[in-house]
Amino acid sequence: MSLPASSDLHEALHDALEDLRGAADNIGGEAQERLSQSTAAVINAAQALLKDAKSHAADAAKGITKEVREHPIATAAAVTAAAAAVIGLVAAAQKVKKH
Repeated sequence: MSLPASSDLHEALHDALEDLRGAADNIGGEAQERLSQSTAAVINAAQALLKDAKSHAADAAKGITKEVREHPIATAAAVTAAAAAVIGLVAAAQKVKKH
């Protein structure tokens, strides 16, 4: 599950860096240095964001696992209710689509 987020973040950073490199070609030395520092700051922030998101995801997974173990019947009922809701939404969408 973390691979798509990581991959999307990597792709977004790559695109941003390519844009910044293009912009840096058209400016003077001092501005290039500041742009380079800003780029490094963006990369560090993105890495910190990804690390934080992974940590939160791991904590959430642990919490969900604990809830499932402590309340298996309630979890099964909730999953069944969610599945029924999805089936109802699909049926309603199909009905609307036919009309």
